[in-house]
Amino acid sequence: MKYISALIVVLALWPAINWGQQVKHNQEFKTQRMDVSDIKVTHLIFGEKITYLDIGSRYFIADTIGSMAKIKHTGEALSESISKESNLTVVTENGDYYSILLHYNRNPSLLTHRMYKDEASPSPLKTKAQKKQEALKLLNTFCGSISSMPSMPKITSKKDDIRLKVTGLFYHNNYLAIRLTIENQATIHLDFARILLRLKLNKKFSADYVYQERIIEPRYVCNDITRVEGGRQETITLIFDKFTPNDKEKLFIDVSEINGGRSCSVDIPRKKLLTPKQL
Repeated sequence: MKYISALIVVLALWPAINWGQQVKHNQEFKTQRMDVSDIKVTHLIFGEKITYLDIGSRYFIADTIGSMAKIKHTGEALSESISKESNLTVVTENGDYYSILLHYNRNPSLLTHRMYKDEASPSPLKTKAQKKQEALKLLNTFCGSISSMPSMPKITSKKDDIRLKVTGLFYHNNYLAIRLTIENQATIHLDFARILLRLKLNKKFSADYVYQERIIEPRYVCNDITRVEGGRQETITLIFDKFTPNDKEKLFIDVSEINGGRSCSVDIPRKKLLTPKQL
């Protein structure tokens, strides 16, 4: 009698046990074939918001709400094998990429799938954080290469006991680097907020000539300093996304003291900006 009771309990719990196994299988085998019905809706729940979704056949339709996708078959051309299979591609906000094979089945055994990133399948996409980290690594490598380069013919200017020297122009992988040396010949420390770079006209034109100067912001600063002690000099390298002046411009570089009257400027002719040393 007790064996019969035990059998009844197992049979009563079997649907829940079977459903649990299906969910576990879905989590482990993340790129499996997925059954889709024409009379029931299949839901896919992702860990991040969906930013891209594409379905390969007009016989399957999809819609998204935040991190959930709803998939259904149209019910058309069911007698034709071409209507019964397709593929689904999904990209989420953090860059995870999913490729899923869809198969028509009027009565799927599972209608809700919680999707997990398959670490065994390399993703061709990279997250924003990964791209930023790789870009910083490249810029740091560029900085290291520049630091070991000898000084090129200098472009120099001096004013108010400040000598500003351009000691190198370098180009690599669509980045332009300008290496500067700031020499403080006074005994009072020189504190400055930033170095201002502007593309300006290289000479005066008629009063009706319309021109807007351009401020060039660095992408990266190799050794970011804001003080040069009295009687000393410091070298700073600014890296920019590639830019080029037009035939009427040259680049002006300004260093101005905070809460003080000292300043110095130097300009780089267009020809020199167009012929940096390529690394």
